[in-house]
Amino acid sequence: MAVKQLLSHLANLGVKEGQVIIQQRRIRLLNIIAMISFGLCSFFFIIDFFLGVYYQAFMNLCAIVFVIMPVLYMNHIGKNSFSRIYFIVMALFFIDSTSYVTINQLRDTDTENILVGFSALIIVLYDNPLKSIFFAIAAISLVVLKTIKHDVMGWAFDGDFVLLHVNLLASFICIYLFTGAFKSDLLITLDKLKGYNDELEKQQVENLQQKDALISHRHLLRSMIDHVPLFLAMVDRDGRYLIVNARYEEAFGVPVEEIEGQHYKELLPNHLLEIHQPLIDKCMKGEDAEFSEYNTLPSGESFYAFGKYKPVKDHNGDVTSFVVYVADITQLKNAEQELKQMNTTKNKLLSIISHDLKSPIRSLQGLLSIAHSISPDEFMQITGKIEKQVRAVSFTMDNLLNWVKSQLEGFKLNISDVNISDVVSHCTDLYTEDMQAKDIRLINELDKSVMVKADPDHLKLIIRNILSNSIKFTSGGSISISSNNLKGETEIIIKDTGIGMPVEKIKELLSPSLHTSEQGTGGEQGTGLGLALCVDMLALIGGRLDINSRPGEGTAVHIYLPE
Repeated sequence: MAVKQLLSHLANLGVKEGQVIIQQRRIRLLNIIAMISFGLCSFFFIIDFFLGVYYQAFMNLCAIVFVIMPVLYMNHIGKNSFSRIYFIVMALFFIDSTSYVTINQLRDTDTENILVGFSALIIVLYDNPLKSIFFAIAAISLVVLKTIKHDVMGWAFDGDFVLLHVNLLASFICIYLFTGAFKSDLLITLDKLKGYNDELEKQQVENLQQKDALISHRHLLRSMIDHVPLFLAMVDRDGRYLIVNARYEEAFGVPVEEIEGQHYKELLPNHLLEIHQPLIDKCMKGEDAEFSEYNTLPSGESFYAFGKYKPVKDHNGDVTSFVVYVADITQLKNAEQELKQMNTTKNKLLSIISHDLKSPIRSLQGLLSIAHSISPDEFMQITGKIEKQVRAVSFTMDNLLNWVKSQLEGFKLNISDVNISDVVSHCTDLYTEDMQAKDIRLINELDKSVMVKADPDHLKLIIRNILSNSIKFTSGGSISISSNNLKGETEIIIKDTGIGMPVEKIKELLSPSLHTSEQGTGGEQGTGLGLALCVDMLALIGGRLDINSRPGEGTAVHIYLPE
């Protein structure tokens, strides 16, 4: 390997970028001939030395020292034109000298015939006029040497002598013409190759520029689609991804570089493929295909999706690929659900305003309209009914206004230490007549020293609503109120012996949405706002509410408040 590298280095001495091809080839050819000559001269030096032909050995050594080595050196330092002239002149000198000495030694080795092959080398290495001059010198040298040899050998100058020179001249003419023609064709071919090479280099430059532009455009496109809040991809007709954005990598856990080139059937899970394969088939027929669904991706991400498959067609109208985009519309869906819930709430409020408030007010109007036509004793008898109606309307208005305020502004708290016994006593006093009317016995087992952290007004509203519900669904029984000190909180229990309720109803009451209120045991009406308000208010102060009940066994409401 080292020898091969050395020979390659020597063969390319003086060959540089920017040189024309013919010049590079002449330099390389001269270097190769010099190396071959070095090998031959070294070989003949050894042979002649051992055979005792010391003059020939000396001439071979001189050729190495004074011809071959200087030629390689001059090519190395860039003296290429001079090295060619030097090589031809010195080679002619050594060939002529050696041949002359050999002839005078009466050795018929035909060393002078080397000039025939050497003349072909002259044609290759030179252009006119040096080509013709050196070629003529080589031809004349061979003719002269053959004549001297004929004379020294004592051969007759007869017809064979003339025929020999004619043959020599014919050989030189053939070499000059044929080698020149071959060289001309070779130069023409090299010019064409140079043209092809220049064109190829130009195309390569253009290709590199186009490649750089494509890479730049692809990076720009990648930057654009990666910042789009959509799943975006283009798929070819064979079903392989041409380009996808970063959302695919996040969703499927596979790098974008691996997804691109992959078939969509290898990427999509089976549950998605079953849904989307008919859509893809429709798109490949040239039709748009839309979809809206709830998706769960391999990453575990779940969302409401809206997307579309859009075919890409060529100028003949044939589908070559398709684009798919998928948008996450979870927020829109949630907003839709909120709007539906708000619409339900609106309808509920309208129902409260039109029925639960309108009916008691009409009753009051009816009672007041007959007040002037009845005696004072009769009026005093209906005063209790009027007071009860007013209290019911007032309580309903309190709940309604508090609920509306919570929805529009949120609750504003004024937290302080509150004695729970005082709050409960205030609320029970409001319902003394109601409990007497329904023969309900109140059992107050509260510890009067229990203090909690709460907003007094909100806590009163919570107790009133729960106490009102207990009275509403109890007849001829009892309502007990007690408390327990738990770890970090106080438990207040309001338990009645009323009609109770099933588990499904408890879940409905504790849900954040408004619910339909049922008629009480005495025909009492309600708004359905009370418990919703209680749950919201307790959550604000870190409290909570729980209900235990069974049909026919009464209800126990547990209120948990922070200490």
